[in-house]
Order: sequence, then C-alpha cells, then structure tokens
Amino acid sequence: MKFTALKWARGWLAGLAGLLWACGLGAVLGCSEAPEPPSTAIGQQQAAARAQAQELAGQLAARRERVLALCGLAAKAAPSTPDLARGLYQEAWQEAQSLAEPKAAVLAQQLRQEAGAAQDAARRRELDLAGRLEDYSRRAWPLRVVAEGCQALAPQVAAQALKQGLALAKVNPDLVARDQDLGGFCLVLARRDPVAGRALAGELGDPLWRAWVWRELAVLEGGPLAWTQAAQAARELPHTALRARELAATALAACESDPALGLTLFQEAFQAAGGLAQPRERALLQGQVAALLARVDAESGWRLAKRAEPLAGARFQACRWAGLALLGSDPVAGRRALHEAWEASQALPLEFERQRAVCLLAQDLAGPDPALAREMLETLPPGENLLRGEAEAAMVLAEASRDWPAALAQASRLADPLSRLRVLMRLSAVAGQGQAGSSAELLARALDLARPLGAHEALRALALEWAAREPRKGVDIAAAIGENVARAAALSSVARVLAQGGQTAASQWALYLAEEALQGLPANQAIDKARLLGDMGQEWAAGDAELSRRFFEMGAEAARKVGTSS
Repeated sequence: MKFTALKWARGWLAGLAGLLWACGLGAVLGCSEAPEPPSTAIGQQQAAARAQAQELAGQLAARRERVLALCGLAAKAAPSTPDLARGLYQEAWQEAQSLAEPKAAVLAQQLRQEAGAAQDAARRRELDLAGRLEDYSRRAWPLRVVAEGCQALAPQVAAQALKQGLALAKVNPDLVARDQDLGGFCLVLARRDPVAGRALAGELGDPLWRAWVWRELAVLEGGPLAWTQAAQAARELPHTALRARELAATALAACESDPALGLTLFQEAFQAAGGLAQPRERALLQGQVAALLARVDAESGWRLAKRAEPLAGARFQACRWAGLALLGSDPVAGRRALHEAWEASQALPLEFERQRAVCLLAQDLAGPDPALAREMLETLPPGENLLRGEAEAAMVLAEASRDWPAALAQASRLADPLSRLRVLMRLSAVAGQGQAGSSAELLARALDLARPLGAHEALRALALEWAAREPRKGVDIAAAIGENVARAAALSSVARVLAQGGQTAASQWALYLAEEALQGLPANQAIDKARLLGDMGQEWAAGDAELSRRFFEMGAEAARKVGTSS
C-alpha cells in the first residue's frame, strides 16, 4: 500500500513538472508579444509624418495670417502712432521670415513619395497637403507685404525684407508662383530704384504677368517710354483674347496721363478682339473693349460699341455707361444711349441677365425719364421683387423731389424689405421739419424694419442718427445688434459721435459695451478683432490720442493671437 501511494505521488510530481515546463515554454514561445509586421511599422511612421505635416501646415498658415494682421494694423496706426507701427512691422517681418521652414520641404517630399502608392482619394489628400507645405514655405509675398508697408516708416526693415524676398522668390521651382512673387517685388523695388525694377520685370517668364507688371510700372513712373514698353508687353501675349484684354487695360490706365495714346490703344485692342474666329466671342470681347473706353470717353466708347456685332448683348454695357456719362452734359444723347442699351439687353443670353439689365436701366432713368423707367419695369414678370427692388427704390427717391406725399406712399408699398429700409433712411435725410413724414418718424419706421431683418449696417447708421437726437437710444440701438463685431463697431462709432457732442457719460458707456462685445469674440475671430480695433484706433486718433493708442495696442495683442487657440 505504501509502495503504491509513493509511486503514485512520484508520478503526480513528474506530471506536474512537465506541465509547468510546458507552460513556461509556451510563455516563451507563444504567450510573449509577436513582433509587428514591417508594413504595420511603416504605416505608423507614415501616419506620424502625416500628423506632423498637418501640424506644421497649420502653424505656417497661422504665421501667414499674422503677417497680414500685423501689417494691416501697422498701416492704420502709422499716421498717429508711428513708433507702435514700426514695432508691428518688425514683428510681421519676423513672422514672414519664419515661413521659410526647412522641415516643410522634407515633409512635403515624404508625402509625395507616399502618394505614389496611395489610392485616388488618399493620393489627393497627400498631394494637397504637400502642396500647401511647399506654398507656405516657398512663397515670398509675405515679405513683400512687409517691405511695401514699411518703406517710409522703417526703411531698413523694408530693405532687408525686400532682399530676403527676392532671394526666396528666385529659387522657387514653381515658375508660376515665382513670377507672381517677382512681379509684386518689381513694383516695390521700382519705388526705391526704377532702373532695378525695370530690370527685374525683364526676368519674368510668364508673358501675362510681364504685361501686368509693365503696365503697373507705367502707372507708377509715367512717361512715353514706360507706356510704350507696357503696350509692347501686351502685344507680345500669344493668345488673341488675352492680348486684346491687356491692350484695353493698358489703354484705360494710359488715358489718365495721355488720353490720345489711350484712345489709340483702345482702337488697337478692338482690332485685336476682331481677330477671334467665333462671332459670339468676338462680339463680346469687342463690347468689353468699348465699355472700358466708355468709362473714360463716353462718346468714343458709344461709337466703338456700334461697331461691335449685335450678338449676345455685346453692346449693352458700353451703351449704358456712355448713357450715364452723357446724361449730365447732353440729356437727349444720354437717354438715347440708354435706350440703345435696353435694345441690346434683349439679346443677352440668360433670362436673369436680361431682367437684371432692365432693372439697372430703370434705376438709371428713374430721375431723368421716370415714364420710360416704369415702362421698362413693366416688362418684367410679376414677383421679381429682388431684382426690381433697387430700381423701384430709385424711382421713389426721384419722386420725392417732385411729389413728397406720393413718394412716401410708394415707399410703403415697396415689396423688397431691404429696399424699403434703404429708401426710408434716404428719405429721412431730406425730410423737412413739420411736414408729413418727418425725419424722426421715418427713422422710427426704418428702425422697426431694420431690427427683424438684422441689417447690421442699417442699424449702425440708425444708431448714429439717433445718438445725435437721443444719446441713450442711439447706444441702445447699437447694443442690440446681434453679431459681436458689428455691435462693437457700431458702439465705437456711436461713442465717438457722443464724445464730439459733449455727451461724456453716454460715450463712456458705449465704449464699455464695445469692449465687452470684443471680449466675447472667440479665438478663431482674432483677425476680425485686430481689424476692428485698428478701425477704432483710426476713428479715435483725431479726438483722443491716448484712447486711440490703447485700441491699437489691443489690436496688436489680438493680431499676435491670430491662428492660436488662446
């Protein structure tokens, strides 16, 4: 019995040892973590690189926005607080320099390599991210914005930014972006050194950008030689339509300093447009050239329009602008040109275009020929309130000088509420005292209409009108505007009007409410906050230099936070 029990115990221990050994071996062979496949590790590395690229792209985009915010604020601050403006340009310069991030090129190259094996949607995402990184780090225009803004205020900073920007632009492998940036630098450089600016213009490879730069240089420098070069650059454009458009743009710019040269170039542009093979395209482009000429020489533009083929409403714009210009000097000719514009509008290809043209012409003729204006509007289908609103508003305002009660009645019947609001505000400005429809009565009606519409600009104008009459009501109207930026802007303007009128307490209350509205802006509206504070600084510069500077300093603080989460 003892032997049997002992034998059984030994067997049991041996089995237990074997089991423990097997489990230990299993822990080594089977229970430990298996090494990851190479593809998984590579995928994780790619995901990490992509996340890093997205983060860097966001940082570079924020830096670019800060450059614009700081330079915009500096331009507003420069006349009254030049020392503050110089500091802002210095900060903007530092931000612009930091955009040339070497890591961006490395990450962009990795993304392009990964995109080669990716599916279509993933490939597009990779390439888009790579393109943004390259654009942020290669483009030189932020440095150009700094150089252009502070040339007079901080010439040393401007010179350094110009030098760095030119160097960066010239090594950009994207030739289109290179020419765009260099084109902007040509104009900045030309203000310092005209010869160097012209030499740089000659380096541009894109003929369209080259033509644009030569035209802008001619505007900047003036003189026959500059305009000759600009016209020649326009003639070198290979595409007929582009050549005609650029010649017309050069002609328009030249008319201010040399009308004879401008007219000659307009004729050349019209002839160039005539080289298009398709009749419709040819007529439309010739009409565009004639319309540009009509802006500076009504009779010549009108004559040129009559030479364009009467297709697709090509003559409409030129005849309209000629008519508008002639109404003051020759009303008969002006009305005739507008009537020809009406006839031309009937050939416009889209129904909306035809209806819009009729409304514009009715608006133009509301004063000089109300009967014809009404006849035009009656050709529109019923219910086109949005289109005809401005024309009917113009007719009401024209009627006010002839028959005030009739104008008030017509204003009440305007179907479009925004048009009715604008008309009531315009009528309130010319209303006489003691007559039906006094200024205060019309302002009250306009206010009742503006509040439910949420018309911020109208409410701001109404707040200013009421502030001069009833200070507290003016503040209350501005304070009731729903959107923070619009409310702060209105309150600041009301405060300024009240301060000028000696209403110190009401002015200070309005300013307190304006700053409260600004504090309510979220981080993603920092650029709006900086822009508005710059406007407020400008608005108060003449009346309260200390307050103006405080607004500029608050704007600088907001500009530094553009693109951040705080």
